[in-house]
Order: sequence, then C-alpha cells, then structure tokens
Amino acid sequence: IGLAAGLALTGQIPIVHTIAPFLVERAYEQLKVDFGYQRLHGNFISVGASFDYSGLGATHHCPADVNLIASIPNFEIVTPGNAMEFERLFYESFDNQRPTYFRLTEGHHHLDLDVKLGKANKIKAGERLTIVVVGDMLETAIEASLGSNVSILYFSSVVPFDHQSIAECQGDKFLIVASFYTAALEALVREACFGKRAIIETFSPAVEFIQKYGSYDEMKFNTGLTVEKLKNRITTLVKE
Repeated sequence: IGLAAGLALTGQIPIVHTIAPFLVERAYEQLKVDFGYQRLHGNFISVGASFDYSGLGATHHCPADVNLIASIPNFEIVTPGNAMEFERLFYESFDNQRPTYFRLTEGHHHLDLDVKLGKANKIKAGERLTIVVVGDMLETAIEASLGSNVSILYFSSVVPFDHQSIAECQGDKFLIVASFYTAALEALVREACFGKRAIIETFSPAVEFIQKYGSYDEMKFNTGLTVEKLKNRITTLVKE
C-alpha cells in the first residue's frame, strides 16, 4: 500500500489486489494515512469477502471490510454483484481522483443490470417494506420476496450512496440485506430517512467469531443467510 501511494504521488494510477483480510484489515493504517488522509487516488480490489476463503480459517474471513473502509475519509466503496458489474463500475471510476475499494466475492447474481456508480437499481416495487440489498445477496432477496408486497432496491456501491432512492420509498420499513457487517450501511439508510419515521432492520452476519468451515454456500447457511430465513423475516415485517 505504501508503494502504491508513492506511485500515486508520481501521477500513476495504482491498482492493488489481494484477498480482503490482507488488503483491508492488515493494511488498514496505510489505507487510512497514505490514501485517505492525503487524498491520493488509487484502486483497491479485494477478493474473498466475506468468507470465501473459509477453508483457510477465520483469519481469512473479512465481513468487516465495508465498515472499516467507510470510516476512512475520501474513500469510495463499490460492491458489484457479478463480473459484468465490476467491469462497468471499474471503468467508470478507476481514474476519478479518489481512493476506491472494490469489494469482490465468490458469490454473485446472474442478472444483467445497468449499474451506475452511486445509483440504486429498482428491482421490484411494493408498499409494505423496502429491501435494501447489496451485491451478491440480490438473488437471495428476490427469491425470498416472491409473493410479498415489497420493494427491492439494489445497491452496487455504498459510497457514494443513493440517498434519494431511499428518501423516495413508500412506507417506513426498511430491511438491509448484505453478506457483511452493516453498521455503516445502516447509518447511510438512516441518514437518507432523516426527518421521517423509519424502522430499519438488518439481515446480515452477526458480529461474532465464525468458527465453521465450508464453501461460500455452506458459509451462507452457517451464518443464517438463507432464502428461508430471509423469507420468514420479510413475512414478519410485512405483517407488523
């Protein structure tokens, strides 16, 4: 990261790539001081968030990446849901004079969406609840909401965040669905709802030490990120 900062100071556009815990957690101080504080531009592309590398143990998990990067001034956070979205968003933003974190994971959806940096995609319209879903959890949210009178807003970036789409939603109930710790995202949704009553809940991994091993799908099951559990959560919120 320090070397990349030196390249940025010479006018180059550095691209740094490794698995999420190495890039975000082990080099956090360098990201903060070398790029965030100095307003340098560069691109930081992870892989393996939140728990793709679970076969190597919890030291290779990184569900905290979005919360950590969101606490660094000037950083952008891009959360593509598949390879096509990554390509579009990368070419849109790689030379925008800001440090940008691209959060990649083994999980992905199969929709071909016209994503734009800082703009949500409206997947479904409803009145009883708005599901705020990020990246790889989109198809889980779609399947879990079948037959329910809910809206789905899909976010391929967390910073910049589409406050306007949240503010324009019908109803006052929001459910954030993500495969990472969501405190930073919850704060953004709450900010977008400023001045009106809002109930904001989350469906995401608990902040706890994950001791189990397995594939991406097995880890979703182990952390409770299943279609069945999300459907039950949606049904409860819609009835309340």
